[in-house]
Amino acid sequence: PADAVARIFIEFYPHGQRRDGRDILADIREAVADIPGLVTEVRPFENGPPVGKDVQVELRSDNFVALDEVARAVRSRLDQTDGLVDIEDTLPLPGLEWRLAVDREEAGRFGADVAQIGAAVQLVTNGALVGRYRPDDADEEVDIRVRFPAQYRGIDALDQLRVNTPDGSVPISNFVTREARQRVDSINRRDGKRVIEIRANAEEGFAANLLRDELRAWIDEEQAAGRLSADVDIRFRGADEETAEAGQFFMVAMLASLFMMAVILLWQFNNFWHVLLTLQAVILSVVGVMLGIQISFPYISVLFVGTGVVTLAGIVVNNNIVLIDTFHRMRELGYSVDDSIIRTAAQRLRPVMLTTITTICGLLPMVFQINANFGTGVISIGGPSSEWWVQLSSAVVWGLGFATLLTLVLTPVFLGAPLRMGNFRRRVIGLAQDRLGMTPASDRSAPAE
Repeated sequence: PADAVARIFIEFYPHGQRRDGRDILADIREAVADIPGLVTEVRPFENGPPVGKDVQVELRSDNFVALDEVARAVRSRLDQTDGLVDIEDTLPLPGLEWRLAVDREEAGRFGADVAQIGAAVQLVTNGALVGRYRPDDADEEVDIRVRFPAQYRGIDALDQLRVNTPDGSVPISNFVTREARQRVDSINRRDGKRVIEIRANAEEGFAANLLRDELRAWIDEEQAAGRLSADVDIRFRGADEETAEAGQFFMVAMLASLFMMAVILLWQFNNFWHVLLTLQAVILSVVGVMLGIQISFPYISVLFVGTGVVTLAGIVVNNNIVLIDTFHRMRELGYSVDDSIIRTAAQRLRPVMLTTITTICGLLPMVFQINANFGTGVISIGGPSSEWWVQLSSAVVWGLGFATLLTLVLTPVFLGAPLRMGNFRRRVIGLAQDRLGMTPASDRSAPAE
């Protein structure tokens, strides 16, 4: 923040020689919370790409009055929201600045000009620059400024300040008006518009995405009711923006992967139905992933869950490929469709289940954050980096287990679907022909010559 006084870096002992880092941060927050005159913020280093705080609201407008009102309303809402800490904004800091308005026409009557008045005012403020010099022990030049002693540099000294004119010394109060206004320490613009940002972090135990959704719903409600000016453009930045971009990227990556799989499978099977039957396992796996994540976690990390889904697509497709390829071999050996389906399900149940079970068991240590240090022979649970991979491994475990169980049932059923649908279509056509009194072409006798 612009009014930050100092920043203190704290380095923890290695993991295993200290308590959990979250407990230490909580103790630090409690210890510095009641220091008079200070607003403290405890911020851990970000894991992964830097996206800033969990909730970031950007407000843009050409109307600064409306922008200030909306920014203060949003800031007040964040202050009242449970689960948000370390709230800050880029509103102008409280303070006053004195503006001196020069009446050029009146100053001209006294024979004074703006440059002369400015030089006189500098003697009361920062000082008038008269030269520069570089000391022997420095690499940069130092300004030489001249100004009045400290006792003559107060606000009242501006009213008593005099400038020399051709007619003598004249008080600048004759043609200079002093006005107090709110101080503007900095002005931020994007795309030519004034910008104010409001940021906050989610407290431990609260999901940042749910807090953003709650705030977004409140903003939409206030805008619909006309309580927030329509001249202000409100956008969510930071993690929300990165999540949207990551979701779009994984959607494109998933579609590209499915397309390449479909091309390869069509070249192998030469059957559109079997290609669709193989790719339906990906949809089943995504359903399993979403159900599992909703049960296990209060939030969804698009980055890790998306990576897990893309990884999962290549695994679950193999089960259907094994089943369909075996079905083709059975048909080549002369078995009927029903016999081929039963033999395929019986022969490939064990290898499919073994592949699924070994994959899930191999990922369970990541799911439960089990760390094995082979150097010291110590097995521990939890760690500073093990949390990163929990959602990725959980996505693969839930999706693979859900898709495999359904694939073993649905794939054999769908393999026999074309035959059943063909029989059903022929029965419907036969019934329709019987009702219309039509004789199938195969039952007609040849006409006499």
